Amino acid sequence: MRFLYADSEPFPPNYDAIAAIERCVVHGARTIQLDDEIRVLRMQARSAREARRKAVEELESFHASVMQVLGLKLQAPTDSPAADYARRLADLAAQVVEESKQSSAAADEQDLQVERREVDRRRGEVRAELEALLAAVRLPLADVSVSMRMTDMRNDLSAVFSHPGGIVAAFTLDASKLVEWRQPRKVGEFATNVELPVSVKRGWFSKSVHHEKSAIDDSIIGSFHLGARRSEIRLRRKPADKDSLAIILQKNDGQVTAELHYLDDPEAEEQRMPLDAPAVANLQRFWDGLLQALGPALAAREKLQSVALAGEDVVAQDRGPNLVDRLIADLAPTAMEIARRTPNGSELILKLEKEGGRREEIYVRKADLAARLEGLDPTQRARFAPLGILDESQRDSSPSVESSELAADDVLSQTEPS
Repeated sequence: MRFLYADSEPFPPNYDAIAAIERCVVHGARTIQLDDEIRVLRMQARSAREARRKAVEELESFHASVMQVLGLKLQAPTDSPAADYARRLADLAAQVVEESKQSSAAADEQDLQVERREVDRRRGEVRAELEALLAAVRLPLADVSVSMRMTDMRNDLSAVFSHPGGIVAAFTLDASKLVEWRQPRKVGEFATNVELPVSVKRGWFSKSVHHEKSAIDDSIIGSFHLGARRSEIRLRRKPADKDSLAIILQKNDGQVTAELHYLDDPEAEEQRMPLDAPAVANLQRFWDGLLQALGPALAAREKLQSVALAGEDVVAQDRGPNLVDRLIADLAPTAMEIARRTPNGSELILKLEKEGGRREEIYVRKADLAARLEGLDPTQRARFAPLGILDESQRDSSPSVESSELAADDVLSQTEPS
């Protein structure tokens, strides 16, 4: 199957960009709404704290004025009824002021807790919106790294996707959708006849060791972290064992270097020898085989662990709208090209070509997309203008019947010979 423009020309990205544009609008709009709610919450909390602070300051100022008046009476003889009255009144006034301060501080703390709880709840929603958005929009890749750790006979997979413009997103991968990753994997599944100096022979009367080559095809992969330039792979003898070997591979200027570390044998590790060219070549085959096999796994994005923009945590630093702007800018050229090749100016259309000479049309009305933005103010809606969907926002998205439309009987009567 392949995707085509509405004019039947091949669609270069070859994926459902219509769905990606829809998700960008739906989840992007909600992300912007949530960010606005967070901003309003914080503004209201700051206003409430400021109002309480001013109220306490006014009370303290009034209290100071009252104490100046009472001060004249406090100078009277101590057995004077007026002096006793003034002292009691001063003590009560000081108590009122202190209670007001404590009440204000308690209200500030309570409001702060409510603010944090509500902000955290909305940030959780922002993360879910961005998760759905980033899983749908196919951004250009600058780099990707994949990690796996076997836990309780289960392979836990994750990946970090680095995109141009400083976007870095980390996802867990759904191993349940990848049949081959539901159980422990062996080296031989990715490359065969991989020989390394893993057999250790010891001297009879010394601690010296001698490394002999042996195939590691049956070794179990306990964990790995694979990148384009550096990778670390750990192996174990059996699935339930601890990792016993660590392989470190690096690629610089097209040249691959490799190291082998003995995790469970200090003497072998201390006396390890550099790997020869055939061993490095074997490891490169293994590395390449792993990377190739993990290609389909990268599409099984399950849960967003983190997303950063220019080094800042998008969720924690409330940069969601900024990320949405970047995604819109990336999708805009695709959306405009789809629109240019769509005969109906009120729609965006792609075709899906299937086997057997059949084509399926995928479309969305621009007015329907614009309707998704009704909860946003004009400034917020304008962020989606690069997608070319706002011009249709005021049109009726439902089909209308023209007054001059002929009834079926009229059509038949006009086709009869005169």
